[in-house]
This record gives sequence, C-alpha cells and structure tokens, in this order.
Amino acid sequence: MFVLVLRLLKKIRHIIASPRLWLSACLTCFGAAALVGYHQDQMAAVTVMAEKIGLPSEVLIQDFDPEDHTNIIDELQVLAEVDLASATAANVGSEDTPLWLTVLPLYQVSADALPLARQHLMVSRHTVRRPMARSAAPELEAQAAQADAPLGVIIAETVAGQTTVTTTTLGLEVIGQGKNGTLVRISGVALGGGNLLDAAAASLQERDIGLRQDALVVSPKSPDVTGLDLAWLKTSLIWASVLMVLLAAILRSPLRWQFLPKAPEPVEEVQAVRSFPAVFQPIRTQAEIAKEQQQAETKARRVISRLVT
Repeated sequence: MFVLVLRLLKKIRHIIASPRLWLSACLTCFGAAALVGYHQDQMAAVTVMAEKIGLPSEVLIQDFDPEDHTNIIDELQVLAEVDLASATAANVGSEDTPLWLTVLPLYQVSADALPLARQHLMVSRHTVRRPMARSAAPELEAQAAQADAPLGVIIAETVAGQTTVTTTTLGLEVIGQGKNGTLVRISGVALGGGNLLDAAAASLQERDIGLRQDALVVSPKSPDVTGLDLAWLKTSLIWASVLMVLLAAILRSPLRWQFLPKAPEPVEEVQAVRSFPAVFQPIRTQAEIAKEQQQAETKARRVISRLVT
C-alpha cells in the first residue's frame, strides 16, 4: 500500500508542485473563513439583541397572544401543562435525509394547578399577591376546564425515532402537577410555518390526540445546549490560506529546488557520424590504400580492354 502511494505521488508530483493549485485552495479556504465569520457575526448580533430586548412577561398558555407576548425575535415565556407520556416522533425531512423531531402536547393550565400558576406569575412579575374573589373562582375553573385539546406543542430535535425526553433535557422549569401533565414554565421561541404544525398534528393523531389549527409551536431553549463557537475554525482557515500563499510563492521561485528534486533533463541521442568532411578525414591504413590501388588498376584494365576491342 505504501509503495502504491509513493508511485501515485510520483505521478502527480507536477500537479502538487503547481502554484495554481495552492492559490485555488487558498481562495477556497479564505472564502470559507469569510462565511464562518459572517455566521458568527449574525449569531452575536442576535445574542446582543436578545440581551437588550429581554424576554417578555410570563403568561398562561390560554391567555397567550402572539402580538402582546412575544418580542421582535419571537421569544416567549408561557406556563402550560406538558404531557411527557404522549411524546411522539415526527419526520419533517425526507426519506433520504430525515430530520426527526420530538413532539409533546401542551395543555392549558387546569383548575387544579391554576392557583399555583397564578402565584408563580405574581412572583415573576413582582406584583402583590391578592386573594382571588370567590365569585371569580368558578368562572376561572370553568374556563380552565373548557377545552381538552392541546393548545400547542413543543418541538425538539432528537435522534431518529427516539421520544424519551425529560423536563431537564428540554430546559423546562417544573412548577407543579396539573390535570393533564406537569405544570412547567417554557422559555423558547415561537415557530411559524404550516409544515411543522401539520407534521406535529399528524404525529399526535396516531395517539388519538387532536390539535387545534391555531396551536402554538414552541422550540424551548435548553440550558444544556450552547451556541457553537466557530472562532477556532475561522482562525484555522485564515492561517491555512496564509500558508498556501507562501507555498505557492515558494513554488514559483528558484527556491523550489531546495524542497523538490529536479526532474531529470531529457537526453538527446546523438547518431554516429558515418562520413567526415574532407578536412577531417581519418588516416587510412596500408591495407585500405593497397585495396584502393588494386581497384583502380582493375578499373583501368577494363577501360583499356574495351578500347582495344
């Protein structure tokens, strides 16, 4: 195997030693570094914007209004009951390149968990806790128990077909227990697009769970997942570009022969000279002189014999 590699390198040695090859690779690396830098700048801009804007106030999912309870980058904070046992998997990709998502139904805060949710909202908003009027309590209980269908879903990327998730992996803050599941605080981003909602509805339908047409689709922010730092990749690509430029410059200079062996110069075959000019005639031997004299005498006799006859 090693011998084959050496033979291959010997054959493509002139390609490897071409400055154009390394200049092209340099431009490719430099372009990739620019794209990575642009991506990093965009991510940093979104982070700075999110820090300056801040998260919107927490709200019950049944009171959620996209215009009032999301900021300009679609971040939100809602209280809802999540049913972890009803988690399903949905493929929003294709058969060749699948993209599996875990779908969890979100229910409105039930009457059992409503007092605890109200108390949590008062603490988060730094408002004075006031007793609930008894006349309003039955109305709120009836409102909380009005609908059994999920008001939204949690979408989280996962491994193919895997639906085992916990509140910790999803970054959900557990507040208590409700009628339809665990009462949690969800901090995430509202997702749009009908494809996600249709895929979520189809996956929940397999468990006989209906989903509303205006259901909220949320992608939670998990504390275990941090932004990918690609600064090292950008720096590596820039240094690779610089080294390739230096290598191309060396290959175009006479110093290349200090690093690469010279190619053998072609040797022209010189044919032997059969006849020499008169000036450089070689010295004849006695045998050659005698032979020439004999041939001349023979030729003279033939001419005389022809004249006589």
